[in-house]
Amino acid sequence: MKQIYLCLTLLLCASQFSKAQNNIDDANFDDSIKYSIFYGLNYSFLENYGNDGFKGERSGYNAGALAEMPFANKWSFEASLFFSVVGEQPIVDDRVVARFRTYTINLPVQFKFYPGKNKSLSFHIGPQLSYNFEPKIFENQNQDFRTLEDVVNTGFDGTAGFGYKLPGFGLFIKGTFSYGFADIFVNQDIYTSERFKVIRIDIGYQF
Repeated sequence: MKQIYLCLTLLLCASQFSKAQNNIDDANFDDSIKYSIFYGLNYSFLENYGNDGFKGERSGYNAGALAEMPFANKWSFEASLFFSVVGEQPIVDDRVVARFRTYTINLPVQFKFYPGKNKSLSFHIGPQLSYNFEPKIFENQNQDFRTLEDVVNTGFDGTAGFGYKLPGFGLFIKGTFSYGFADIFVNQDIYTSERFKVIRIDIGYQF
């Protein structure tokens, strides 16, 4: 809970600071809410689950919608809701020994900053809530998927990334890295954490 309160406090402080630094009387400022849909690929990795770095990453997909709410000339809030497939593939002796995957519903709330005048390039950062369901693992020796019972359903992540919007077309591309602050498994060992790292690459359309 302390992590959630800290992120919300930082978001509020950044909002007040950006309002003080931006001249929102600019005639070109548009405060209308903009809606988008998007689809993309995930590359996910689970810490302390058999591999280091991004070795053993699992590819998946995501799809969802977002709403962008400008509050200053170069700043906006962005809230998304999307479905995603993430997981991990432990590798031993260059051989995949298992395949873990779970479905997630994600709700990120991010600050978005446009450094240029044409507002094509943007950077975003913020917290994300997630809900995990249907966690399963395929172990080579069993030759079948089985449901895992010790998976934590809710998660809290930090996200950051960038985006680029094609002027006049409504199309955009967005890259985001998320890091989980909560363990995915119920684990009594306080020295071991299994937290997701996920890279998302999305293509979307803004109405």
